[in-house]
Amino acid sequence: MARPLKTTNYTDPHKLKLHVYVVGYPVEGESILVVVAEDDKALLSMVTDCYEGADKYNHIAAILHDEWNSPLLDALIWTHPHKDHSLGLLTLVDQFDIEYQAHIIAAKNVVGLANYSDVWSEAANIQKELLKRYPPHSFRYHFKGYDPFEDCKFCFLLKGNNPEFPDLTLSLDFFAPVGALVAQQMNTKQCKPNKGSLAFLLSINCIDIFMGGDLDERCVPLIDNDVFTHVNLIKIPHHGSEHTGKIHLKFGMNECEEVHAATTVFTRSRDPKSEILQGYIDNGSTVHCTGPELGKQPLETFGCLHYTYNISTSQLESLDRTPNTYQFL
Repeated sequence: MARPLKTTNYTDPHKLKLHVYVVGYPVEGESILVVVAEDDKALLSMVTDCYEGADKYNHIAAILHDEWNSPLLDALIWTHPHKDHSLGLLTLVDQFDIEYQAHIIAAKNVVGLANYSDVWSEAANIQKELLKRYPPHSFRYHFKGYDPFEDCKFCFLLKGNNPEFPDLTLSLDFFAPVGALVAQQMNTKQCKPNKGSLAFLLSINCIDIFMGGDLDERCVPLIDNDVFTHVNLIKIPHHGSEHTGKIHLKFGMNECEEVHAATTVFTRSRDPKSEILQGYIDNGSTVHCTGPELGKQPLETFGCLHYTYNISTSQLESLDRTPNTYQFL
């Protein structure tokens, strides 16, 4: 095992829960919060991407404050520099990491923002602020080399206070982007941030969460099929668009008995596409979406899907839904 980014202690393995919040907005925007908790105490917290509405209200910040008593942020994962995944990142840093102890995980090619044709104009300022505030050892820039099967993992360690309790590892196994593909794309005028989006598998004690970011279809054939053999929860890539190719077919080899999939919306592209969501259903997933139902007018509010897993049993205990979410049938 690689040296963990952080080690924290727990008291009772039977009280450990994994909380996954998928937050989406009526028109665009995506934020994912993961909290490892013992009862109501957060032991680890990490955010993948962030967004906040025009009112500047940050729903991930509200969840951390209201439900978890404002824990320190352990990791901030920035999949790619598009507005719908980036607006609000600095809000979280300002509120939950005032001493700048979190680990910032981003694709290496985020540094090369000027090479992209449709990067969000404010992304460079976010990058500049992160580089200014955090020391160099805080950054974990992920960028696979020319071997798509190269190991690229980060982990956090939970140690039991009782010697009889097992040590538990929460691992982040990144499988996109792949350097060879991104390098080829960056030499063209068609290079876009989605083509370099991070995608990874979050795992702890037989609970596996597929975090798809805005994964591009050209990366899909390069992902080892072993990634798809045991996935409990799928954050559907790219808002359920057709630009992820046939990735939903790969989940047909999934061995999990209960599989859930969640997506957010991006209305300018009319995503998610019903045929893509149906593909996940056909391959054994229960699909939920934040935002208005397909074909309906959006409500001006956010939606949140909250999945709670019992870590000791590796089972889903509950799924809580706010208004402005729906199950795709």
